Amino acid sequence: MRMKSYLSRIYAYTLIGDSMVFQHKKVKLKKQIFLLSFLPLLFYSQLVPQAKQPVEQTNGLTKSTSQFDSSESPVREITVGLNYDFPPYEFINASGKPDGYDIDFVNAVAEVMNLKITYIAKPFHDLRRMLVSGKIDALAGMLYSKEREEQHSFSSSFLTVHYSIFTRNDSANIKSFDDLRDKQVIVEQGSLMHDFMKTGKYQVNLILVNTEPDALRLLASGSGNAALVSHLQGLMIANEFKLKNVSPAVNSIFSTKLCFAVNKKDTDLANVLNEGLAIVEKTGKAKEIYKKWFGEIAPDDFSKKEVLKYAFFAALFFLVIIGIFGFWNFSLKRKVAEKTFELTKSEENFRMLVEQASDAILVFDAKGNVVDLNSSAVEMFGYPRKELLTLNISNLFSETEFLENPLKLDLINETGSFLSEHRLKPKYNSEFIAEINSKKLNDGRYQSIVRDSTDRKLAEMEIQKSLTEKEVLLKEIHHRVKNNLQIVSSLLSLQAMKVTAKESVDALIESQNRIKAMTMIHEKLYQSKSLSHIDMSSYIINLTQQISNSYKIDKQIELNYDLQKINLSVDLAIPVGLIINELISNSLKYAYTNRNTGKLMISFASPGLHEYILIVQDDGDGLPENLDLENSKTLGLNLVTILTKQLNGTLERTNAPGAKFVIKFDERERS
Repeated sequence: MRMKSYLSRIYAYTLIGDSMVFQHKKVKLKKQIFLLSFLPLLFYSQLVPQAKQPVEQTNGLTKSTSQFDSSESPVREITVGLNYDFPPYEFINASGKPDGYDIDFVNAVAEVMNLKITYIAKPFHDLRRMLVSGKIDALAGMLYSKEREEQHSFSSSFLTVHYSIFTRNDSANIKSFDDLRDKQVIVEQGSLMHDFMKTGKYQVNLILVNTEPDALRLLASGSGNAALVSHLQGLMIANEFKLKNVSPAVNSIFSTKLCFAVNKKDTDLANVLNEGLAIVEKTGKAKEIYKKWFGEIAPDDFSKKEVLKYAFFAALFFLVIIGIFGFWNFSLKRKVAEKTFELTKSEENFRMLVEQASDAILVFDAKGNVVDLNSSAVEMFGYPRKELLTLNISNLFSETEFLENPLKLDLINETGSFLSEHRLKPKYNSEFIAEINSKKLNDGRYQSIVRDSTDRKLAEMEIQKSLTEKEVLLKEIHHRVKNNLQIVSSLLSLQAMKVTAKESVDALIESQNRIKAMTMIHEKLYQSKSLSHIDMSSYIINLTQQISNSYKIDKQIELNYDLQKINLSVDLAIPVGLIINELISNSLKYAYTNRNTGKLMISFASPGLHEYILIVQDDGDGLPENLDLENSKTLGLNLVTILTKQLNGTLERTNAPGAKFVIKFDERERS
């Protein structure tokens, strides 16, 4: 009978949990499956003879619970406090009498222990103070905690109570206890949740009420963000008062035991209550009280028909599961077969592509042993396939190549693939140069694609040789042009020494400077690695210093530069150099007629791709106001205008202070 009673209780608690706490359908299904697992034990318990009724030790005396007689002990009067509004545990009913689950337990214990009870109904926080001060003897129900045990003595537990976080249905931002931080939380004053929240662990703003119904009603009215209420009671309160806009957001955040509480000093009363609870449990009265307040408990015994019915459904359930697994297994096998066929077909297609590749393909292990190859590898190296599969990759290199330039497996491991060039030796033919693209495969082996690059390498060498010859030829041309221009410059210098007229001397010097500007470009091309572009920054500095030295004037003219690193082609460098020559010469000759000192600024920059700005500026006397550059009588300024047009550029000049020339041109305009 004890086994059947235990299983019946499991069934009852499961039904109660399904109907009053666990509302989710998945939870119900799991609990019903859990119940079915106990059917064999239940069936066995009906077949096995029942054990004799056990006896219980109570205060050192051996008594059968069925033989207890309350008339043996004198009547003891005690005062019990009850929470006036804590349904279904304890409350004042419509008739004005104490009622509830806890009250029925108190009355049942009083009956078996010969106690006379006087009830006092107050808010719970007031009752706690009265218990501590001794104004009442016991509380009908108090949830246990270690902190409360320091003030009160507790009886054995007669129920487990779970607390949940209740919120309004439109509040979606509270998913855990941590989400309560800085929120307004409603709790019953003096309740276990109030004790817990007062510890300061969670930073919340507490709203205190007298009862848990008050807490849910206040939450439903729009006050606060959440309420901490016992789960079962919260559901019943919400249902009774039709609070449809509140529900538990987080279930079972905290669980504890419901007990009687007595004054810390009254250990005798605590023992009496514990003894009474044990008797109430043994006599089945506790089960009746639970049935009254928390729903119908299933019958103690299952009939044979019910056993067969549940066994049938269990067998049917397992047959369905077996059928599902059988179908799943069949489907899986079919998919595996289809996938295997696809992989086999894919492997055949891949093998066909490898065999048809014109490049040799070798697969080798970490030690270099060849483990696979294609037909092109057989043709390239001249070995039969079987013999190639016995060789190491080093056997395919020339005698010294593998020692001096081996395959770098460490780089292949690091980068995943590596392209290198090697000299290889086939079985019969002469050595050849090959380009080898190697990579590491997923299985740890290596694959090399070998391409004969001898013809390409010879063509590259031929092209390089031709380029070298042309480079030498171009350098020689620039060198000879430079020498010829220097001869012309020297002739002009000799002629200037024989001419006495200042105007003629100046004209010869200007012509000589123009030739030197071009000579310097060819000289730099001859000396540099590039035969097509000039480093303009160093060129401009050398050119301006040379022009300054050519004019033997007794004045201190300071040359300042703002030059970017710019390389120009010969076609652009020559006109730019001539423009700089004319503008610097013009400033040195005419800008400082009344001064002995001055500053010349030369700037060359590239503000955008292929765009250039040349600025030549002095701080001298400035240009005449009526000067027309297009129709200037001086050759120098005419040359500046002509050369700017040759660059497809623009020329701007300003005259305060000194003369400033700005030439802008775009390399793309000349293409």
